[in-house]
Amino acid sequence: MLHKKNIRFAIITVLITGSIASGIAQQSSVTVESRMNKSLVTVGELIQYDVIVKHTKDVTVTMPPPGINLGGFEIRDYRDAEPVVKNNVIERKVEYIIAAYDTGTYVIPPTGVLYVGADSVKKILLTDSLTVRVESILTGDARDILDIKNPLYLPRNWKSVLIVSFIGILVLLAGVLGYLYYRRKKSGKGGVNGCSPPLPAHEEAYAALEQLKNSPLLAENRIKEYYIKLSEIIRQYLQRRYFQPILEMTTLETLSALEDQQINHETLLKIEELLSISDLVKFAKLIPESDNHQRCFDLAYEIVTETKLESFVPPAEQETVETVTVSHTGEENEQTPYGGDNANTQHG
Repeated sequence: MLHKKNIRFAIITVLITGSIASGIAQQSSVTVESRMNKSLVTVGELIQYDVIVKHTKDVTVTMPPPGINLGGFEIRDYRDAEPVVKNNVIERKVEYIIAAYDTGTYVIPPTGVLYVGADSVKKILLTDSLTVRVESILTGDARDILDIKNPLYLPRNWKSVLIVSFIGILVLLAGVLGYLYYRRKKSGKGGVNGCSPPLPAHEEAYAALEQLKNSPLLAENRIKEYYIKLSEIIRQYLQRRYFQPILEMTTLETLSALEDQQINHETLLKIEELLSISDLVKFAKLIPESDNHQRCFDLAYEIVTETKLESFVPPAEQETVETVTVSHTGEENEQTPYGGDNANTQHG
C-alpha cells in the first residue's frame, strides 16, 4: 500500500515539475521592463515613463494603451515607438509623458502586457511598480499668503504742485480765450479781417438778376442756361426769405409750401408762371419767344419786390437831421442829409 502511494506522489511531482519548466520557458521568451527618467520632481514637472517589451518572433505582444492607470499622474502625451530587431529579438517600447499637480509620494502601479505564445494561449506579464517623489516649487521660507504691505507715501513737493497748477490754469485760460476769439471771428466781429454779414435776401436777388441781365447768355442763344439761372435765383431767394428748402423741391412742392406764407394770390401766380416756364425749358426743351425773355425777367423782379422783407427803422432814426453849411460867399444853408435846401439865411 505504501509502495503505491510513493509511485503516485512521484508521478504528480514529475507532472508539476514539467509544468513549471514549461511555464518558465514560455515566459523566458517574453520580458517586460518599466522605467522613468526622474524619481524626484516638482509640481507640474514632466516625467517620461517607458514600458519596454522584448520577445521572440513567434510571440505576439499587445502593448499597453494610452489610457492606462498610472496612479495619481496625469498622462500628457503618448507614443508607440517603432519595433527594433536585435539578434532575432524584437524590442518594443511605449512612452508616456506624465505629470503630477500635488506634492507627495506617488506609486505607479504595475502595468500589464498581454502576449500570445506558440501555444496560442493569452498570458499577461506585469511590470514592477515605481515610486516618484513630487515636491513643491516653493522654497522652504516661502509662505502661501503674504501680509499686505503698508501704503507707500511719497514726499509731496509743494513747489512742483504750484507750478503744475499754474500751467494748468494758463492752458485753461488760453483755451477759453481761443474759443471766444473763434466765436467772435465766426460772427464777423473778429477784427479787420472778420467776415462781413451776408446781404439781405432781396438785395442778393437784385444783384444776381442784374448780373444775369448783363450776361451774354441770351445774345449767345443759350436759352436753357438763361432760364435755369433765372429759376435758381428766384428759388434761392424764396429759400432764404421763407426758410424753406425750395432748391430741393419741385414746382408743385414749392407752391404748396408757399401757400402757408403770407403771399398774395397774384404773386403766387407769378411764381407759378415763372417756375413752370423754366421747367418746360429745362426738361421739355421748350424755346420761348424772344418777347417772353424780358417778361420772365420782369416777373422775377416783381416777385422779389412784392415779397421782400422790409427792415424796421426806429422812429427816432427817421427824424431829419438838419446841418448847417457855410458857402464860399458867406451864406449859411440849412440842408437835409439828402442835400435839399430847407431855408436860406443871409448874415450881414
